[in-house]
Amino acid sequence: MRFRPLAAVLIAALLSACNPTPAENTPAPAEPTSAAVQPTAADQQAADATAAPADATRLPDAPASAVASASFEQADCMFEAPEGREVECGYLTVPENRATGGDRTIRLAVGVFKSASTSPKPDPIVYLEGGPGGNALENWSEAFERVFGPFAEERDFIIFDQRGTGYSEPKLACQESIDLGYELLDKQVPLEESNQRSFEALAACNKRLAAEGVDFSAYNSLESAADLDALRDALGFEQWNVYGISYGTRLALTAMREHPEGIRSVVLDSVVPVESNESELPNGVATVFETFFAGCAADSACNEAYPNLEDTFYTLVDTLNAEPVMQQWTDSDDGKTYDVLLTGDSLIGALFFSLYQTTVIPLMPRAIASAAEGADYALLTQLAYLQTSQNKSFSIGMYYSVRCHEEVAFETPEQLSAADDEFPQLRGLFDMGTYTPVCGAWNAGAAPAVENQPVTSDLPTLVMSGEYDPVTPPADAKKVADTLERSFYVNFTGYGHGVSIDGDCAVGITTSFFEDPSAQPDVSCVDELAGPEFAVPEGPIALVPFEDATIGMQGVAPDGWEQSSPGTWVRGAGDAVLLQFSAPRAPADMLDFFTEQFKLSAAPEAAGEYRSQRYTWSLYTLNVDNQPGNLALVEDGGTTLVVLVVAPPIDSQELYDTLFIPALDAAQPL
Repeated sequence: MRFRPLAAVLIAALLSACNPTPAENTPAPAEPTSAAVQPTAADQQAADATAAPADATRLPDAPASAVASASFEQADCMFEAPEGREVECGYLTVPENRATGGDRTIRLAVGVFKSASTSPKPDPIVYLEGGPGGNALENWSEAFERVFGPFAEERDFIIFDQRGTGYSEPKLACQESIDLGYELLDKQVPLEESNQRSFEALAACNKRLAAEGVDFSAYNSLESAADLDALRDALGFEQWNVYGISYGTRLALTAMREHPEGIRSVVLDSVVPVESNESELPNGVATVFETFFAGCAADSACNEAYPNLEDTFYTLVDTLNAEPVMQQWTDSDDGKTYDVLLTGDSLIGALFFSLYQTTVIPLMPRAIASAAEGADYALLTQLAYLQTSQNKSFSIGMYYSVRCHEEVAFETPEQLSAADDEFPQLRGLFDMGTYTPVCGAWNAGAAPAVENQPVTSDLPTLVMSGEYDPVTPPADAKKVADTLERSFYVNFTGYGHGVSIDGDCAVGITTSFFEDPSAQPDVSCVDELAGPEFAVPEGPIALVPFEDATIGMQGVAPDGWEQSSPGTWVRGAGDAVLLQFSAPRAPADMLDFFTEQFKLSAAPEAAGEYRSQRYTWSLYTLNVDNQPGNLALVEDGGTTLVVLVVAPPIDSQELYDTLFIPALDAAQPL
């Protein structure tokens, strides 16, 4: 699960608005290339001379025909390529079940994001999505430059949809479960009833996919690892660098065990050990919850603002379970507004999901305290909604095929139920006991014993974890690093899940490792990391003057806010943003632009005028990603000056008075 940063949304708006072409006439992005992937002769040479890896414990070799039977064919890209980035797309055809040797084949969607270099290195990076069941190309193509761009400077970067996911065929999505999630979004249903209805939805999905010919026993890490090696061979690369996040690390470890000869280096970010058990999850979550509450208590400002946060949280859980609160949330993807019932169980889910995101962790103490006062539920509502909406970009059938085959198969129903009994407050979030009936009916088969044993390897491996990660805790990463002979382990203080793409420090370490996997990366920046900078009530805002020819304006901006790009100032916690710029468009065009850019159901609503010493500003209100915004426009000499402040509801009025109005008083063109 990834949040779309508020600042990123507004920066995109600024860049688009400063284009002199009106929004409705802005040329569409160039059509993605559909050229076949044709590696050059250099691409087919060996990568850097790396010592041959020692054999790890592995299954017997697959028949030679397993790779030979795979084939790659070019196709139009299934998604819009990032602007300025050449992408080559196609499908890899592989056997559905190599173990049984049937005739049925499946197709895996592939996107090769070409390096910006004129002479890229011959060993690309291949990314393994998490889940299991994440739709990689759909999830990451739009955000590619922001997330993976730094890794594609010197090497091609390959993203593919693993079998059963995304644009691959077949896709093991369960619309039945998605529909049920939305049906229950505004209801409080007893756990037993919810579990029964969930089982019925999954059973219907399983029956439908089985009727379409899906062999569930073939959708697992072992088969996906064989797909990975077949893809490398089909694209003509002797070696490549394998990069997995979350479940992608579990798949990468399987590939290290089964197909080490094609791997130059490995990055394991937020690690799932092969030998991990499903019943361990509640204990890991409870431990990280304790880390979160202890982190606030140890921070003098957080502890002063929110004393006894843990007690406040669990009291709020009990209160909301007894008296749920109805809220609304507008989905920025479909523009629809949904009723969301906040219960105590959904609050626990909200905290769990928040700890995935390094940028969201600092906001949670304030969000909990504000909700306890009945003042503001916005962030908690967003997190509760995401628990349902994330399944739209997720192949639930693939999730259960993998989990049932290689995790639940190694546990007894008694072990799963014991985890529920040990952590009863987490049962509404996980309820481990539900795996027993689902997996009993899923027909995914049981993995061999090697799929529950640690992987040993001497492939160069960077192992990364985040202190606050709720689902793949640091202890798991350290456990895996200890069995990998040439591993480098790095834990990031204050980080959540998916650390390698989270900030300059982690990105720099990852990039340097890909450049030279045999060398210890420079991790000195990690020593400078502190815990989360928890959001606490601020004192008066100090404003400082600025002049910026890039945006054609001068005015004032808040001292201490980060200027993340020209015209964009972001409060430390990332939950409030000031945008100021001039655009070569009429005010009416700007209103149309913001309506389209922010996917508003209606144009920004007129809110009167404000007379500064220099201008009469037209004022508007709008919502940007469900946060209230105040917008002001005025035309001057053929350009429109724009001031926009977006902030949480609890801060909206204060920032209107202390930031928005002073910015209007000071703004003028250069």
